[in-house]
Amino acid sequence: MAAITGSDRVNVLHYVEAFDHTELLERWLPVLTDIEGLKVTCHVKIEYVQLLRKRFSQVPHLTLRCPRYGQGWASYLKEINFTEDSRLVIATIGRRPHWFASAIGRVRYFVVLHNLNYCFDRGAYRKAAHSLKELVQDGRDYLRKPGKRRLFTQAEALLYPTEQLAQEGRQQFFLKGASHRVVPFAARRDCPKVSYSGSAVHPLKVIVPGSVTYRARDYDALIEALAVAVPSGAAIEIHLAGRIIDAAILQQLTNRLPHTIQTKVPSAVQVFSYPNGLQEEQFITLLASADILLAPLQMEVPVGRYRELLGFTKASGTPFDAIYYGKPLLLPHYHPLRDPAVVHFSDGTQLGLLLVEYANRRNFPTNCWVERSESALRDQWIEALGLPR
Repeated sequence: MAAITGSDRVNVLHYVEAFDHTELLERWLPVLTDIEGLKVTCHVKIEYVQLLRKRFSQVPHLTLRCPRYGQGWASYLKEINFTEDSRLVIATIGRRPHWFASAIGRVRYFVVLHNLNYCFDRGAYRKAAHSLKELVQDGRDYLRKPGKRRLFTQAEALLYPTEQLAQEGRQQFFLKGASHRVVPFAARRDCPKVSYSGSAVHPLKVIVPGSVTYRARDYDALIEALAVAVPSGAAIEIHLAGRIIDAAILQQLTNRLPHTIQTKVPSAVQVFSYPNGLQEEQFITLLASADILLAPLQMEVPVGRYRELLGFTKASGTPFDAIYYGKPLLLPHYHPLRDPAVVHFSDGTQLGLLLVEYANRRNFPTNCWVERSESALRDQWIEALGLPR
């Protein structure tokens, strides 16, 4: 991928991931380091440094750093020597906004936001405290609220993965004067164009990324869909591509559709699960081989004691998996994402009928997300960071 032309002046971007959400680095760092005149220093937890150095050994203009053993993030960030050409991206604030307070007034910084009801302390979406521990946590959050809001209001810009989330941010009363920018969590990587003749030459391969849990996904709808698909004889593979959290989901599958997960008397519909999850390379290989991705999302998902609305105040990772791998995507009808690559379903029955149709006719969307290119994402980063073109 050729670098863009721009100013000869070197800018430095400090990217801080103080928690464990390093999955974004895989999709953002190659784009950021391809911006001419930009050097990237990525600050992560000490346990990730060697792994990331190996993974990004071929990525130019990238430096990896971390706090010393025993050093807290607040102390570490105070030691960073920001220059007038520096910018700082805070990828995750979690429950520790005070860690980043030293950035205010020292550097142009940007905050990535996506659990908005939590980030904006929206009491209407917070469960009441039912224990002393929760009361203590509420007290801490209350004391930290002014500092967190100041962190947001003094930012150069607030960054959101989707326009829907950015719209939520713009409506927040204490952020009326803030800059709200959209920077998606992924671009479409280079994928060969594909075409299908309309005949089924192999089972329809459907991947459901993410931990297997009722917390964020409606597996009842998936089981209902499979109950519709099994009698049709359509050849379908369903891969539950995440660690098994709620074993009751597989038990329910076993009780209702036993032959889908047993090999002695197999049906045309087969369900594959991975109790301990997948290694990164296995996950990459599996998603790259998919015909279609499926996200049977719940409308609401708990984040701590807050309720987040998927697609509106919280971004699910599966749409960005679909974008990155250039795959069509099945989503519930309520989800706001609209694109030719997205097919919405109203319930389990309609989902089952769609799976049967796609298995038999291979008429699902192809050559998806071509406009979500790496160059488009790079331009969004340049604009969000205020870099010269």
